[in-house]
This record gives sequence, structure tokens and C-alpha cells, in this order.
Amino acid sequence: MTLRPIGVATIGESPRSDVVPLMQEVWGRDIPVLERGALDGLDERGRTALQPTGDDVLVTRLRNGREVCLEPVRVRRLLCEAVRFLVQSGADPVVLLCTGTPGFALPGSRIIVPREIFPGLVRGLVRGPIGVMVPRPEQESAAKTLFGVDSRRVVTVAASPYDFDRDPTDFDRAARVLSRTSVEIIAMNCMGYTGIMADHVAERARLPALPASLATAHATALLVRAIAPARREG
Repeated sequence: MTLRPIGVATIGESPRSDVVPLMQEVWGRDIPVLERGALDGLDERGRTALQPTGDDVLVTRLRNGREVCLEPVRVRRLLCEAVRFLVQSGADPVVLLCTGTPGFALPGSRIIVPREIFPGLVRGLVRGPIGVMVPRPEQESAAKTLFGVDSRRVVTVAASPYDFDRDPTDFDRAARVLSRTSVEIIAMNCMGYTGIMADHVAERARLPALPASLATAHATALLVRAIAPARREG
């Protein structure tokens, strides 16, 4: 009996050695994982053509750890191709490694879209104001709209997960800002945020901090468990 793999489609380059191994700890090391990136195979010129021209920004990571910013509309076709590759390779389900990408017409029946899971989960955990951390200041307005759909007060701060190992100063500043507000939880709304980063923020803000990567990993694990009989081939 062979376990069908979980697919991970990143808007950046694969493999995502910063996040996927941590998600695998939730899924179990016995479950294989296939990765594919929207930017896989693109050179610097190709990546430059995908850069944003306005405030609609997605933030991701290259294989070498460098941060890049992309315009959602420009990267959509490449992301669809990455998902299609994973589905055709037998991955089920496929997880989008991005909280800013909606579930547009993606190939495959079981595509896990963090944007459609994470905000509702956070809103369901507390009744009061929510703090939201995003990588870039340009993303703060959209985060307020996404997490405040029930007229909930939302306080946003920006700190890139791809700067944390080099210099956590922005994380310390964000934690201080949120600690002075009335928020009840901090939603770390980027798949690049890890549990270590969440612990760092929670300790300094004295508030619970939930990273989208781990929330999505646990949601995926529940789905895999529910469809376990169908995931086995023999």
C-alpha cells in the first residue's frame, strides 16, 4: 500500500525548507510530500516581470532564502500550473503555501486555501479585537478587511518572516505595538511565519500568537485523516 502524497504549491520557489518540514511534523513523516513553486525555473528577468506595480502585493521566498514581492494577477497562471503539476503527479490534497491567494479556478478537487480557512478560524477563537501581522505595510489594509468582516476591530502590524533570522527587530516592535492594544490574539497571516516566530511574538506581547502555517497544517492533517482510506493505493 502506497500513501498518496500531500502537495504543496508555493508562489515562490520550491522546496520551501523553511516551512514545509515544520508542517510535516504535524502530518507525520510517513506521509510523502511533493512541492512545486510558481517561480520554479524562472530567471531573474522572469521574476522581475511579476513584480507588483501597486499595493496588491504577495510576499514569498526564493530557494536561496531571498524575499521577493509579486503581483497576484501576474503570478496566477504560474501558480495554476504548479497546482496542476502536483495534481497530475498524484498529490491529494494540495496545499497553497500562501495566505493572500484566493481559491480561483484551480485544478483539482481538494485544494486547501489558507485564505479561506485561517481568518475564520481566528475569528472563531476570540470575540474581541484581533491583531494581524503581515509581511509588508502595503498588505495591512487588505488584512483589516479580511479579518474584520464581522465588524471586528483589527489592529495590523508588519514584519517580514524572511528577515527574522537575520534581525528580529521588526518582530519585537510589532509585539510591543500589539501589547499596548486591546487585541486578544495575534494572527500571523503569512505562510512564512513559523512556530518559533509565533513563540517569539507571544512571549513579548504576552498574547497568544497563531501562525497561518501551523493552523493550515493541522487543518490539512484533519482532512488527510478523514480521507485516509481513499489516500491508499494498492
